Amino acid sequence: MGIERLAETIRTDFLVIGAGVAGLRSAIELAGAGRVFVVAKDSLQESSSEYAQGGIAVALSDEDDISLHEADTLAAGDGLCNPEAVRVLVGEGPARIEELIAWGALLVPKSLREGERRPVVVCQHGRRGLPRHLIEGDDPAYNNFAARLADRGFVVFVPHNLYRGEDRYRWLDRKANSVKASMFSFIIAQHQQLLRWLKSLPFVDGARIGFYGLSYGGETAVRVPPLLEDYALSICSGDFNNWTRKVASTEEPFSFMFTIEWEMPYFDMGHTFDYAELAYLMVPRPFMVERGRHDRVGRDQWVAYEYARLAWLYAQLGLEDRIEIEYFNGGHTINGEGTFRFLHRHLRWPEP
Repeated sequence: MGIERLAETIRTDFLVIGAGVAGLRSAIELAGAGRVFVVAKDSLQESSSEYAQGGIAVALSDEDDISLHEADTLAAGDGLCNPEAVRVLVGEGPARIEELIAWGALLVPKSLREGERRPVVVCQHGRRGLPRHLIEGDDPAYNNFAARLADRGFVVFVPHNLYRGEDRYRWLDRKANSVKASMFSFIIAQHQQLLRWLKSLPFVDGARIGFYGLSYGGETAVRVPPLLEDYALSICSGDFNNWTRKVASTEEPFSFMFTIEWEMPYFDMGHTFDYAELAYLMVPRPFMVERGRHDRVGRDQWVAYEYARLAWLYAQLGLEDRIEIEYFNGGHTINGEGTFRFLHRHLRWPEP
């Protein structure tokens, strides 16, 4: 068999061999210290980790036990495992999984002073998005809103969410349905962990953490912060809607009846909950809707109808100053005008 030689010499500070979870995690960690080159047999998606059918040998629940995982791993290895390596694997596993769950980009303002605690905005990308799209590159949907908020003095965290790979994540969501769960069951756990982590940072004021998401991130805004009270407020951009019409209409071309998002009919959505009922759970915390008049996620009148039901409840409770909607003459994008003022006011941070 002949040996194919590279036509060029590649110089790098670190050479990582293997594109599995261990190799790619090492490459990410080393990236801050120099140039990294990853060698794989095929594309980075073609690895044993990518095709693994099993779970992760880690004790995450109170009912689980590290010693049981250690014993099972040694038994399955049939004498081939290094006992000390197995002990490290199962012992450090929980911390590594929690780190993975909270994965994302943290932006810390340059103006932060020693000993100061700042408010945080968790900025969530939409479907097909990545954290970097919210920070750089002038993506017309996001308008660098995470970086702009950091420039205004907020600590910003941009989590990497699970809805990537189109039908792949949809099938995973469908599998979760068989055990009375959904993709948002995992996203809620993700946000529980990232909130714990954010509150542990010495420069974060844990009582002033807000959420702001676009599209699928806007969907997250009405499904996650209402359940997690460590979020002081929530902003839904490019998603707030009358869910029943969005899912069932056969007259509007943007209805889910005509799109690829076949996972969207959720259990009890429309029958028990619509967007107003989901957002009711934010009370008494502030909630805002950002709506582009040309956003084909729905019609202005659909959004207005659903928002009116929510605003009515806030008004009856004397909380009219904590509920807001901003319409702007644009599409499926972050506008960053009224929402920025809303964040400054309710997270109690002065505008520049």
